[in-house]
Amino acid sequence: MPLWAFFLILYREFSQLFLRQVLSGRGIAMGARPGGKLKAVFYMLAGALSLILDSLLRLDLGPDLHQPLRVIVLCFYIAAVALSLLSFADYLLQFRKLMADT
Repeated sequence: MPLWAFFLILYREFSQLFLRQVLSGRGIAMGARPGGKLKAVFYMLAGALSLILDSLLRLDLGPDLHQPLRVIVLCFYIAAVALSLLSFADYLLQFRKLMADT
């Protein structure tokens, strides 16, 4: 996982936890959003592809697949980060709406 992707995802996750704590303190529960489900799928796919790539590298299998697979894995991480930020924006909008209603 690229370091920049790790930090962006980590920032998003901790920010979302903070927003949930704020709402929880006011007795409001916000459920999972649909964008978060899609984000989770891309997290899983990026992680699985990373494990496959790492296994191929360590076992020295399919050397002609290493570079193309690296590009594919990077694309999945980019998509995961983009979906992470988009789902957080959706979460933030829902948070603001719930805060305005109380």
